[in-house]
Amino acid sequence: LPKMPSHYCRSSTSKLYLEPTFQSKAELYREYQRYCATKNENSCSQQLFNEEIKKQKIGIFRPRKDQCDVCISHKLGNIDEDTYQKHQASKIAARNSKEN
Repeated sequence: LPKMPSHYCRSSTSKLYLEPTFQSKAELYREYQRYCATKNENSCSQQLFNEEIKKQKIGIFRPRKDQCDVCISHKLGNIDEDTYQKHQASKIAARNSKEN
């Protein structure tokens, strides 16, 4: 699963966060079970799965500090789609220029 470090909380945490695909640990566990079924492998219990996620310091929700005001406003429905899409394009362009 693709993981990424916290952006603003890097100095205070070593936790990695999954991309925002899953809404809960239960949903992540169901996806894990589907993956195991396709590989004809046995899956572990949900309790053991959750313990392993915790042990590996993997989170499914980003810290609130890592979410910008525009993204939060869009999630709450306070800004229009056009403004949000421009913001996303700007964010992607900045990330691409940083990587190159």
